[in-house]
Amino acid sequence: MANHQRPPGPDNLFPPQDVCNELVDLYFDIIHDKDHMLFHRPTFVSAHRKGMVDMTHIAAMMALAARFSSNPWFQDSNRWTRGSVWANYSKHLFDNRKDKVSLAAIQSCVLLSTIAFCDVDMEMESLYGAQAIRMVQLKALPDQRGESLVQRETEIRVWWTVWMLDRWASAEARIPKQLVADSRFPVPMTEQLFEQMSADWCDLNQTSPLERLQLEHRGFWAHLIPVTELIEPINELHEMTVQGRLTDLELYDHVESIASKLTSWRLHLPESLEFTPENLLRYANTGHGRILAALHSGFHHQSQLLYYQFLQPSIATNAESSTRVLEYASRCRQHATDITNLFWLARQTPRCKAMWPMVGHLLAVSSSVHLHSLLFSEDAGRVSSVKHMLKQNFEMMMELRQYWPSIDLSMSRLRSFHQACQRSMNTSFIMDHWMLQFLQQYTKPVQGRDIFHLYSGSSEPIQTSPAWMSSVGVEQGYIVDDSIAHSQVGLEVGTTILQTFL
Repeated sequence: MANHQRPPGPDNLFPPQDVCNELVDLYFDIIHDKDHMLFHRPTFVSAHRKGMVDMTHIAAMMALAARFSSNPWFQDSNRWTRGSVWANYSKHLFDNRKDKVSLAAIQSCVLLSTIAFCDVDMEMESLYGAQAIRMVQLKALPDQRGESLVQRETEIRVWWTVWMLDRWASAEARIPKQLVADSRFPVPMTEQLFEQMSADWCDLNQTSPLERLQLEHRGFWAHLIPVTELIEPINELHEMTVQGRLTDLELYDHVESIASKLTSWRLHLPESLEFTPENLLRYANTGHGRILAALHSGFHHQSQLLYYQFLQPSIATNAESSTRVLEYASRCRQHATDITNLFWLARQTPRCKAMWPMVGHLLAVSSSVHLHSLLFSEDAGRVSSVKHMLKQNFEMMMELRQYWPSIDLSMSRLRSFHQACQRSMNTSFIMDHWMLQFLQQYTKPVQGRDIFHLYSGSSEPIQTSPAWMSSVGVEQGYIVDDSIAHSQVGLEVGTTILQTFL
């Protein structure tokens, strides 16, 4: 039984209804379908306006979206913390729910996991995610089908959301994945058709022939599934490289196998889903521009990770003897460039700016690739170009930092990487356990490389704060002084950090 009615509580817990409505709309515009896909927006919004939705979901949505609001009701409030009361209320409702395992509970888990990640509470992020995974297994999604087409498609989209969460979490934490996708499982349909569906559609006979044809078309998230499947083999490839288990020929064979899947994905992508300014603008007009950006950012990120380990050998004196190494390093640099250009174009296109928190990690990895070019390229034009892209990446990260505390984690990780380059630029890009931590474990601070190797055999991890943060109130790599979190001082600190790169 969902929490449709507000339990007794403080009268001022929620803002006026128009503000609540605005925050729900902001959640769907900026976060939903980019970070996760959980609801049928028309049905949910309609039910919300009638006061007939689970307040666990509403409070969580408001907690996520409040930071983006320019409504005068939030005047002088801290963007990072203005939604905390609703986040806590959502957690309270979730902990006291009557139906312990349900579709609504799974949706709540994903929302609360997102909140925990954004607030840099990584233990709770992992625990909420684990609950979502187990509930999906207990509910036997997506085999259990709802009564209407909207309900069935919602279950399908929730299942794939949790499946993707499982893939990312297992790779990041280096734990076995829990969910296996059967090839017979239906994949998400096009977002446009899903949003056009009526809540009372019960079978395909209520759709037109054109709509039935469209039902068979894959949506954005369906196209993201093959890219997400490559997270595991790419991470395993890095692990085998670090452990010295591959000869050069075996390494190249593994890379080519994964690369062929990425190439095939791109070649088979419908022309209408290619990332072009025209397509981005067209989808922006339907409210799907950000989803197009999310789709392609995932492709470019996995591609830059695949080729990342070839940056180091590409600068070796004998690199000329291996055209393959040079080609792979070039591909890595190109995909890092594509990530910067993609997010920058999205930023310049109305209703397309990438504002979900995971963008911070993608930009940090992209920036580290640009840093490699800055350090080792002898092409003056290339150096000028990567300086410009580093500035663009940093500008986007500083803008994201206004909204998400987790961006400080991405920035501190990048700064630790830069410090490693300052100590020994010729060894900073070696694929070792420290590099695995930087590329894969995006929910954890990165220790200094020297300290990591010194204590890597210890069971007690050493948490260090980058020196650049010591004067601005930092604890384990995160800014904790709210007085500067959104001030001009914070921007000046960011500018100083950027200058050390350039």
